[in-house]
Amino acid sequence: MNIAEEMVQSLEEKGVRYLFGVPGEENIDFLEAVRNSSIQFILTRHEQTAAMMAAMVGRLTGIPGVCLSTLGPGAANLATGVATANADGLPLIAIAGQAETNRLHHPSHQMVDLPEFFRPITKWSTTIRHSSAPRETIEKAFNLAMSERPGAVFIELPEDLAVKEGDSVTGIASALGRVEAAEIDMKRAAEQINAAEMPLILAGAGTLRGKASREVAALSEKLCASVLETFMGKGAVSWRLDTHLAAAGTWGRDWADEAIDKADLVLAIGYDYIEYSPVRWNKERKQVVHINWQEAEVDAHYPVVASLIGDLSCNLARLTELVRERTALPAPFAELRRKIRQEWEEAGQDTAFPLKPSKILYDLRAAMNDDDLVVCDVGAHKVWLGRMFPVFAPDTCFISNGLATMGVALPGAIAAKLVKPERRVVAVCGDGGFLMNVQELETAARLKLPLVILLWRDGGYGLIEWKQLEKFRHSHHVTFGNPDFVHLARSFGIEGCRVEKGEELRPLLEKALHAEGPVLIDCPVDYRENLKLEEKIRFGCGDETR
Repeated sequence: MNIAEEMVQSLEEKGVRYLFGVPGEENIDFLEAVRNSSIQFILTRHEQTAAMMAAMVGRLTGIPGVCLSTLGPGAANLATGVATANADGLPLIAIAGQAETNRLHHPSHQMVDLPEFFRPITKWSTTIRHSSAPRETIEKAFNLAMSERPGAVFIELPEDLAVKEGDSVTGIASALGRVEAAEIDMKRAAEQINAAEMPLILAGAGTLRGKASREVAALSEKLCASVLETFMGKGAVSWRLDTHLAAAGTWGRDWADEAIDKADLVLAIGYDYIEYSPVRWNKERKQVVHINWQEAEVDAHYPVVASLIGDLSCNLARLTELVRERTALPAPFAELRRKIRQEWEEAGQDTAFPLKPSKILYDLRAAMNDDDLVVCDVGAHKVWLGRMFPVFAPDTCFISNGLATMGVALPGAIAAKLVKPERRVVAVCGDGGFLMNVQELETAARLKLPLVILLWRDGGYGLIEWKQLEKFRHSHHVTFGNPDFVHLARSFGIEGCRVEKGEELRPLLEKALHAEGPVLIDCPVDYRENLKLEEKIRFGCGDETR
């Protein structure tokens, strides 16, 4: 068995089902080993999207997704997807072929120092250098990719070593342990919470990774403590839960900022600095109980008075036993919750065309089941979806908010449908981000994947225009032309349709969600609403005097 075969066998043993990538001369021996394995190779139309698909597999399964490229330009194309996984905390292993080892010491055709290239955007970047290394390398890669905080690992495989006879020791395995907080820390956290009059929970992406949604809900209900979710934490608790309040992640003084202003203690659970810096939400430096897998970063705007480090589910269950039970949601939080729900219901009554962002989201939610999956791209629509879209179950809403990479939604939706074929999947895209990876329409068509692309069309980079208007009161260099998206979809062999009246969106969504293949819905959006929202959150959503 050669080294490539040993590596593939190790991936099989780890439960890898899919490998995403683009063939190249330097990886064909590895690809041949995959052909003779149980792993399904998914040919993508760009290496970046291969990494993005692998990242989504990691997000959904907790097992690192795996992607493959050739050397040089192919590997360089992986970079944005690999960096996305690393910044968003998604377990991923990227493997790239490389030139023969006798070419690595001097300039050579298509040759780049790949381990050095990937080092800043991975947890570990390495090269297979010896016949005894493959199984140990895969084992270490999995452990690092999965351990908190999860992220990306890169492995380079020179083509001459790929075919060399391997002599790895078989049966290499290790396990990631579950660590619980010390009793003294648990008591201190409970004391801080019991002394607070208006504690507030801020749930981040770590809550979902830790499968701790039930425990967060139980703690919030016992405390009658409202729950805020970051954009990547959406679904940490159900929108229907009486203690669910709002999403946190916009700027200005939005609903979440109003809530934090009223709180006297913040329970930050699975919170990730990378998506929502404390300086943005904790300007008054409210005291924090830090509940996470790792110690808190040192930050003046994140004053930690107690820490519970380790397994979130275990620690939250123990903490819930120690805190005092409360009987009513504090009136200021209850009133905020009422206003947020009222805003959502008012969105559903709007009949304007082009559709307002909030109306698009209302109709999308109405057309979807609770456990359907939505994968959101990056742009102005991300702000609206992150802020308003109700999520009823964990792991059903996916937003890239670490690296916040445009173009993630379509490849992410393809991977989500592969991993969860029984679920209905919607990719929410702007026309800017969609066209960055439009080539993957062919992949979706070739795989005959029933998924929906809901395209918000405004003919520009809407979020950047929003920021320009906010700062300068004018915009420039943010508009562009578009193809006819319906005809574009059909040219790829998939169904396309266009919303031409406000009342058409919901029935089109319902029909598309029952289709047997991919469907693209071209939906014009009225982004004049951005500045209206800007004015609202500049002064505070709960401020009736503005």
